[in-house]
Amino acid sequence: MTPSSTSNSSSSPPPLPSDSSPLLSTYVPGPVAKHAAEIEAKTSVAPIVTRISTNRFRLTIANDRVFCTVDYKFTGNHWIWANSKLFVDGERREIMSGVTEFARLFHDPESNGLRRLDPSEIPDLPIIELAPDDYTNQVIQRLEHRFLRIDPEAKLTLVGTPDHAVLEIKLTHGVIRWALGYKLKLLVFILDGYDWSTRTKAATVTEDVFTILANRYKVPIPPAAPTIPTLSGSTQAQSTSNAVRVRRQTVIRN
Repeated sequence: MTPSSTSNSSSSPPPLPSDSSPLLSTYVPGPVAKHAAEIEAKTSVAPIVTRISTNRFRLTIANDRVFCTVDYKFTGNHWIWANSKLFVDGERREIMSGVTEFARLFHDPESNGLRRLDPSEIPDLPIIELAPDDYTNQVIQRLEHRFLRIDPEAKLTLVGTPDHAVLEIKLTHGVIRWALGYKLKLLVFILDGYDWSTRTKAATVTEDVFTILANRYKVPIPPAAPTIPTLSGSTQAQSTSNAVRVRRQTVIRN
């Protein structure tokens, strides 16, 4: 868990009393106090603030399953974040990206910091029927090749409206929705009742999704399907004329 900001205060920290070892501190630098307040507001548990050296402070927060420390150090006339350690059931975990994610994990360690989201909360969309020779069908078949390598029960369907086509992938343990356009946009990524969309990046969204799914299903990341053959003649003209059909620049490149 990293703080949202650091201090620009130039005041030096007061010295430790000569007889002190690491202790609960009465002097708390501004950014340390602010971060502690943010954690308490989200978790309803006040972190313990410890001064572990002249120029270093530590926040500690724990419950029966989660133990986390956040260290600050004074350097260059600023108090800055120095290090964080997170343990769940005694095992080291990657730190959360912010206080909100940490609070979710603190109260629900199985969440891994993700937001709960039930697939039933996602509204149904009408199915878009495509002609057998439609180019978009080939796109779906190409993706289906990869998804079935992960989940044999995966089902891909084009839904939405002709002007706002959405590719829906229903999985044994979740559902994914991608908006098809000039740039691929991940709309929904629910897995085991949690929202995984925040764990993907726009530039690598396709491979991020397949990596997360492969880890969940404990299978190798499936290779990309063979390239779709170029359409020709009247079939191509018919495919590209329909508003439902996705421009070739919009194909999910995998």
